[in-house]
Amino acid sequence: MTSVSSAVVPTQANFTMGMDIQGQRLNLYESCAEGSVTCNNMLLVAPDLGRLLQTTPEPSKSPYSVKYYSAQTKHSLCKDGVTPCRFQSYTFEGEDFDGFIDTSNHEISIRSKWTVDTYSAAYKENATYLPLASQAALIDQIYNTSDKALNESYRVTRNEVRRLYGEDMAAALKKEQTQ
Repeated sequence: MTSVSSAVVPTQANFTMGMDIQGQRLNLYESCAEGSVTCNNMLLVAPDLGRLLQTTPEPSKSPYSVKYYSAQTKHSLCKDGVTPCRFQSYTFEGEDFDGFIDTSNHEISIRSKWTVDTYSAAYKENATYLPLASQAALIDQIYNTSDKALNESYRVTRNEVRRLYGEDMAAALKKEQTQ
C-alpha cells in the first residue's frame, strides 16, 4: 500500500500490540516520539481484511500473505475543540474500507467505503511479539515446537488408553483424532 508511511518498520522495537482474531494474528506498530499524545505514524500488519466484507469467498491464500494498513490513534477533543484529551482507540484504513480497533471492549470493526457492509469481531490482546511478514521460518519454528508438544501429549494419552482399555480403544481414539 503506497499510503503507508515508510518510517514505520514492522519490527519488534516498534511493536505496540498483537491481536488474535479467529485464528489470525494482527500486529500494530508505531513510530512516534515517546510521550506523544497522538500518533499518526502507525502500521497495522494483518491478513487481507477486505476479504472479511466479501459475500462470496475467494480461493484461499497463503497463511503468510499479509497486508499493511496505515493506522493512527483516535482521541476525543478537549473543550477547546482542538486539543486531544482522552485516548479512544485506533483507526486504520484499507483501499476499500475503514477500520476501528476498540481497546475498551476488545473489538475490531471494518466498514466498507462503498457499501453498507460491516464486519465486527472480538479479539484477544496478545502482548507476545509474533512476526508476520518476511519471517516465515520463525513462524514455522514456533508451530513445529507447538505441534511437537501436542503430538507427544497425544502419544502419551494413546499409550495410556491402550494400557488401560486395550488396543481396540486405542485404535478408536486414533480414528477419532484423525477425523
